[in-house]
Amino acid sequence: SSTRPEVASIEPLGPAGVRCSQRALVQARSSQPTRLTTIISAEDTLTGQVIRCDAIVDLIHDIQVVSTTRELYLEDSPLELKIHALDSEGNTFSTLAGLVFDWTVVKDPEADGFSDSPNALRILKFLESTYIPPSYILEMEKVAKQGDTILVSGIKTGSSKLKARLQESIYKDVQPAEVRLLILENILLNPAYDIYLLVGTSIQYRVQKLRQGKIT
Repeated sequence: SSTRPEVASIEPLGPAGVRCSQRALVQARSSQPTRLTTIISAEDTLTGQVIRCDAIVDLIHDIQVVSTTRELYLEDSPLELKIHALDSEGNTFSTLAGLVFDWTVVKDPEADGFSDSPNALRILKFLESTYIPPSYILEMEKVAKQGDTILVSGIKTGSSKLKARLQESIYKDVQPAEVRLLILENILLNPAYDIYLLVGTSIQYRVQKLRQGKIT
């Protein structure tokens, strides 16, 4: 149960008509532009033990793009990007499920030393890949919407900037999140191991490219 269902409601997840459940869906309901708190509690019907937690509903103040790397190899595995959202005090939101984002590839005027090419990067749908995202992302993709998590793939060497913006009108003043990605050739040297040469001797190296798991 929720002490303030107008702030956040709770819906048991289980067979229809059965109130008891080991899982529940907590959904933010408040539309007020202020920080509100409610207490979510659950009771074990056998022991009577009650467990509880606080659910805080607040406005997003800042968003950032997070990923494991800023470099992609050409025609390699896609890179997953996620939105990290903060409130006005710098606290991180636990989930952004259901929020619609607009992800776009834009020109990068600060691409020093690299060719700026918006066409170097492609945004993929999870439905087109073998990656398994949260279920809400798949549901959003089915209706042509983008959520807080996407996949990108490099299709040409260069530098591309990706921008993510919240679509909700209440967040029109929140600055878009940006990330610059480098798309590189996956270059290998053959032989790839340490070489020890005698004075006056030489060895010939060969440069090879790795694409889609194949060496060319």
